[in-house]
Amino acid sequence: MFTYKRIYLYLKMTKIAEEFLVKADEKAFDLDHRDTINHNIGKYNAAVERGLTKFENLELKKEGPYDQMESNGEPRQILTRI
Repeated sequence: MFTYKRIYLYLKMTKIAEEFLVKADEKAFDLDHRDTINHNIGKYNAAVERGLTKFENLELKKEGPYDQMESNGEPRQILTRI
């Protein structure tokens, strides 16, 4: 059963949703905003790539120095952080 409070909240949320859709339509075609978003996405992607390189051979780096020998007795090559 609907109460006045529920009706009020429903109408208020409907108004907020309508305002959001209007503002979203405006932003969707704002080229400056789109350039900003694309620029920041590019920066994020570059940071992720840099971060992933730090985890190359992570399990190998966790091993002790005696566990890092090849079967022929040579030290196993470990990629180090750049």
